Amino acid sequence: MLALACFIAFHFHYFLFSFQIILGLLVLPFLVKPNKTQTGNWRYAVFSGCFLLLGLISNLQVFVFLSWGCLLFFIIEWYWGALGYLPLFFLGCIAPALYYVVNIFSFPLRLQLSAVACQLYSYAGILVENKGSYFLLPNGSSFHIDEGCVGLKMFGTGLIAAVLLLAIKEKQSAKPFSFFAIAWSMFVMLALLVLCNFMRILVLVLFRSMPNTASHEIIGIVSLLVYAVLPFYFFIKILPQQSDQKQSFFSANQQSMKHLVPIVFLVVFFCSTFYFSSVRTENKRDMALEKLVMPGYTKTPKEDGVMEFKSDSLLIYIKPAIKAYEGGHPPQICWRASGFELENFSERKFENYSYMFGVLKKGPYIQYTAWWYDNGNIKTIHEWEWRRRNESPFRVINLNALDSIFLVQSVERIINHSPLKN
Repeated sequence: MLALACFIAFHFHYFLFSFQIILGLLVLPFLVKPNKTQTGNWRYAVFSGCFLLLGLISNLQVFVFLSWGCLLFFIIEWYWGALGYLPLFFLGCIAPALYYVVNIFSFPLRLQLSAVACQLYSYAGILVENKGSYFLLPNGSSFHIDEGCVGLKMFGTGLIAAVLLLAIKEKQSAKPFSFFAIAWSMFVMLALLVLCNFMRILVLVLFRSMPNTASHEIIGIVSLLVYAVLPFYFFIKILPQQSDQKQSFFSANQQSMKHLVPIVFLVVFFCSTFYFSSVRTENKRDMALEKLVMPGYTKTPKEDGVMEFKSDSLLIYIKPAIKAYEGGHPPQICWRASGFELENFSERKFENYSYMFGVLKKGPYIQYTAWWYDNGNIKTIHEWEWRRRNESPFRVINLNALDSIFLVQSVERIINHSPLKN
């Protein structure tokens, strides 16, 4: 109970209480069913220590989150019995980092799937023009597909459903899956989810099923069941399982340290987490950005080291430098966290540069936004490119204005003369 209380206290503000978390909590009882004949297992202690070490080295909170989760599973296995490897993958499915990874890396995937779908329709003689996240129909009207098509809800639901199906199969056969068998099955589910989302886009455009309609949601649910969950159900039927392991009880020597070991681990993790929090706070500062001055703009520091530069008609956010393995402040996440809806985003070009352009809506309020990654010399909108070419730190430059024409003119002026240029 003490370990659980510490876990909640350290990660309460880190957690994203969403549909993904609620679904995960409903599935959790099917996963945490200790095998009482196998106690005193050290594997989750090893996982926990490795994740903690990775967290201290990389300064990423997701590893500390995983380390505390594994510590809880270690205590359960130590006292009450073996859990298998499914809880480890479950932690990955509910980790807030999944929200970031799916939203960021599905962003270009979504654009690519939309372009391929449009190409297939052209082969079939259906005239549909792709404009990034939306389509132009022959009558001139636009058709928008919501972010759920390749978003957190679809991927989160699919991955948690995969873990649940594996848990049911383990219970039916009374044989656990190996670590590598589970890892392989999760990879298969990811591939099925990409197929599922592609088929969903095709059907939504074919039937002109608009967002926030019953047909839009029904098509999504049916696509998930038909193209992901059902094939995965038949796949795990041929997935190899381990034979029953030998019973293992505490030896006489282990009995003496039965209560001491978890307490030692808990103290170590408690102290390490406090150290991690202090180091992480110190490393957030971007001194070069803090010293940056843009003539004609009022500079205001914001949360997490973000700098705001404001003029009468233009609002610029420059996000702190990020390393190749870190998560930054991508606008498609930050604006949604502020209550805005991001619509009709697409890639635009100016000379040799590319940038993302979209519309932000919050009730009756509408503004236009554009962004790209910039290290002073290289400008890109592609996640893999800036992470691959991260010799000099990249920062997100996000421009916002009430007038779309003025915003485009501002982008062309600033992207050609980067304020981050050395």
